[in-house]
Amino acid sequence: MAFKNTIQLPGSERRAPSNAQAAGAVPASENINVTVILQRKNEPEIDPETGTFPPISRDEFAELYGADRADIEAVQRFADEHGLNVVESSIVKRRVVLAGSADRLSRAFGTELTRYRSAAGGTFRGRTEI
Repeated sequence: MAFKNTIQLPGSERRAPSNAQAAGAVPASENINVTVILQRKNEPEIDPETGTFPPISRDEFAELYGADRADIEAVQRFADEHGLNVVESSIVKRRVVLAGSADRLSRAFGTELTRYRSAAGGTFRGRTEI
């Protein structure tokens, strides 16, 4: 199913490991947190003489290399539109942590969640596009 206004980001594809077996659907009401990583405003430049980044304060780092506040606000609007909660947002860490039911997250991101059993006997959730 194609979703209006969605773009698959390069590198975001996920496949279950070949030695994992599907063990059923993730219950629709299961609460899940997801972390959305945002791009930097600028890429840090390495000092050519030392091969390191010049020392700067946390505030300077946030201003120069953190996420753009507009990007964080866009993710917050997305969360509101899809009935998700913002658990944490950080300009410095360039991330927004969202929480919601498996059903809401699946609909919001256009994915299907499946529980898998690994060859070692553990279980994990995996996603595929729908």
